Amino acid sequence: LWVVPLPRKLQRKVWVICQISNAWACADVLVVTLLLCFMEIGTFAKFLVGGKCGTVNPVLAKYTPYDSCFEVSMGLNYGFFVLLAAVVISLGASFFVASECAAVLEDHAEPDEADTRRATGASVPLEGETIGESLIEMGVRGGSDISERELA
Repeated sequence: LWVVPLPRKLQRKVWVICQISNAWACADVLVVTLLLCFMEIGTFAKFLVGGKCGTVNPVLAKYTPYDSCFEVSMGLNYGFFVLLAAVVISLGASFFVASECAAVLEDHAEPDEADTRRATGASVPLEGETIGESLIEMGVRGGSDISERELA
């Protein structure tokens, strides 16, 4: 999409594939999960074990350097912050590239697609068009039929 010239139809197919790939990329979800785990794993582990270590803990404290039969802790190392930076850069770059590609695909749309859709009353968005854009193009706002010219 960005470098290789493609026919319009293939551009739109590649665009859809890129959007699906972006939706399934989950490094950002991993970063949020790791951060939440870091903040709450100890509390969660104590909740799971509850008071089941009550009889064992005094014995452990007396004969071992440990004072609890079950403890979980987590730390964030250098790799987490590298991953965090990579996710921020990736999200920013993908947002920029996606918006630029969408603008290009919109600029190169068939000139009569919207008119054809409006004449037939079709409610299905065109390829590369969001449902919101389709509704605005058709003049449907808030459940009433209003043309874009009437709103201006």
